[in-house]
Amino acid sequence: MLPSELEGIHDVFHISMLRKYVPDPSQVVQFDSKQMKIESNLSYKEEPIRILARDVK
Repeated sequence: MLPSELEGIHDVFHISMLRKYVPDPSQVVQFDSKQMKIESNLSYKEEPIRILARDVK
């Protein structure tokens, strides 16, 4: 799933649409380290930011 700021982009692409990436420093995506802590073994624990719906039964 893509981040919310990229929600207008479809996350599945046909291989014919892919091109070689040419590095461009202006296209660097900013990473907010406050939202995710990456461990030394490059793993992380996902935690919800907020609860959108709740159902009590």
